[in-house]
Amino acid sequence: MGSTVEATERYLSRLPDDLASSPLAAAALRLAEGLDSDRNSLTSQSMASKAFQDILHELRELAPAQKMEDGLDELSSRRRRRRGSA
Repeated sequence: MGSTVEATERYLSRLPDDLASSPLAAAALRLAEGLDSDRNSLTSQSMASKAFQDILHELRELAPAQKMEDGLDELSSRRRRRRGSA
């Protein structure tokens, strides 16, 4: 099983550069390190986990929405190409 730090780094790598290098992202990485550490008490890890989830949620909210194309989008795109070349 991978570490929380590794998973967080992968997550941050998919964000725009300004968000991935933000103080919020740095805080997420710091909390991930704490979650991976076995030196913290369960209570401490529980509180860090909540803060970590809140930060990830905020990063998701700040990130631009990704456009998901579906089959209908593909059909519309083909139709536009076909009509444009006719």
